[in-house]
Amino acid sequence: NVYRSTTANFTPTVVNQIATGVSGTSYSDTSPITGGTTYYYEVHAVDSSNSAEEGNVVEKSAAPTGPVAVGSFTETFEAVGGFDNAGWTHSPVSGATDWAWSTAQSQTPTHSWFSDSLPSVSDRVLVTPDLVIQPTTTLSFFHTFAFESATTCFDGGTLETSSSGGPWTVMPDANFTAGLFTGTVSSSFSNPIAGKRAWCNGTIGAMTAVNVDLASFNGQTLKIRWHAGDDSSAEVTGWFVDSVSMTNVGSAGACTPSPVELLGVEVE
Repeated sequence: NVYRSTTANFTPTVVNQIATGVSGTSYSDTSPITGGTTYYYEVHAVDSSNSAEEGNVVEKSAAPTGPVAVGSFTETFEAVGGFDNAGWTHSPVSGATDWAWSTAQSQTPTHSWFSDSLPSVSDRVLVTPDLVIQPTTTLSFFHTFAFESATTCFDGGTLETSSSGGPWTVMPDANFTAGLFTGTVSSSFSNPIAGKRAWCNGTIGAMTAVNVDLASFNGQTLKIRWHAGDDSSAEVTGWFVDSVSMTNVGSAGACTPSPVELLGVEVE
C-alpha cells in the first residue's frame, strides 16, 4: 500500500492512500501533483494471506519541478511587494511579529527586510524559493544587526537550510568564507533558537557581507532561511538583510505533467 501527503510525519489512512496491491520494487505516481510542492510518501507491506499491514513510519519526499536552468540568482528586495523573484516567503513562527519590508537600512538602492527585536519569546523566518545546488554554488548577502546584550547571546539570528522539504538545520561554520556567526544563542531565557550558532550582539551600521560555500549541498533542492529569535526580556533593534545573490545555482522551471517514480522499494 502506498500513501502520500503534503505534510511531513503524516498518519497513513484511507484518505491519503493512493495505491493498493502494488507488487515489485517501483511505483509511478500518476495522480495529480503540483509543481514545487513537497510530497511525502510511505510504503507499507501487506500480508497477502490475511491482509495484515505493517506499520512502517519511514517517509521519503520529493518536489516535482520543470527543467532546471543553471545561472546566477540575484535578489535586491526592490520590486513591488518586496521580492524580485517569485517563491520567497516570510512568517512568524511564534509571536505575532513578522519580517517587514523596510527602507530604514539597505545595501542596494532603498529596501531591505527587517526583523524587529522584541522583549518577549518569539521567532520569525525569511525563506528563499527552492534552489538546486551545483558543485560550485555560492551564496552571499549583506546584513547589519543589533541584538540584546553586548557580551551574551540572548537574542540572535541564524541561517538555516532545508533539503527537499526536510528538517531545518543550521548552516555549518565550515561553509562560511566570510561573515561567520558570532556566537551561540543562550539557553537561559526560552529563546526559540537557543543552542544554535547565530549572529549576536552587534551595532546597526553599514551592511557587511556574508559569503557561504554551498558545495556540500551539491545535487540537493534547497531552501535557505534567515531565522531570528528573541528571549523573554529586553530588546535592542533587530536585523536587516539585503542583497542576496547566488552563483552557479539551478532554478527549476514550471512543471509539465509526468509521473513521480518511487524506486528501490523493498517490502518484507
